[in-house]
Amino acid sequence: MSQRYNKYLVADVDLSTVRNRVEEHVMACLRTVLEEHDMPEMEQEAIRDIFAFAMNQLPTLYPQRGFSGPDDPVRAWDIDIIVENAFHHITSHPKKH
Repeated sequence: MSQRYNKYLVADVDLSTVRNRVEEHVMACLRTVLEEHDMPEMEQEAIRDIFAFAMNQLPTLYPQRGFSGPDDPVRAWDIDIIVENAFHHITSHPKKH
């Protein structure tokens, strides 16, 4: 058993596949934003910061099997705007090392 698997194992339940429904959309938007701003080789830490900053502005949407909740309260273009704003915020306020 790998260390990663153990980290996500709780009471014999593998939680490693539980993901927020907007994560993939945020990642796709982030790829697009980096391409549009011609920054495909931005520092890894800055990319992580942009991703985290954007995710922290969005509601948590974890699907549950057998639960039929409301449609996503966030529209795709809202996510696009949030990611673009996160990019501008992080690039205009870089961390000082």
